[in-house]
Amino acid sequence: CASCDRCRARKTKCDGNRPCSNCIAKYVKRHKLPSAEGVDVDLFECVYSPAKRRGPVPGKAGAARKASEALAVQHEARAQLSQTAMMQGMMNAAGMSHGGGGAGGIGMGGGGTAAIANEMDDMAELQRQLLLQQQLEQQMAQVG
Repeated sequence: CASCDRCRARKTKCDGNRPCSNCIAKYVKRHKLPSAEGVDVDLFECVYSPAKRRGPVPGKAGAARKASEALAVQHEARAQLSQTAMMQGMMNAAGMSHGGGGAGGIGMGGGGTAAIANEMDDMAELQRQLLLQQQLEQQMAQVG
């Protein structure tokens, strides 16, 4: 049972009534009345405030978790971006070293079938990296 503000401040036992017996006694004593009969209930200063919560503030833990998740997504996106840039640089360098200039930067000169297969594998990996980057950017936009 909750205590009224006066009983809580004085650390006395409150009966939980409205007004409580302690507030009635205080009013009768202050106004020098023989009893509280016939006195309007609104005149008593018996107020029940909500009890103070203990423990973590609701919502703070969730907000901290969302912020850390957002940072993790940003970190992962940056890592993917740098890896993708590195892959693109490697692909561009590989395309130029095989004679340059085919469709999409794939070189067609002198490397043979194995070189073309390797370049196609690299392109597939690059496309997978780009798709992953786009997905991460979408997640960052949703979180942020």
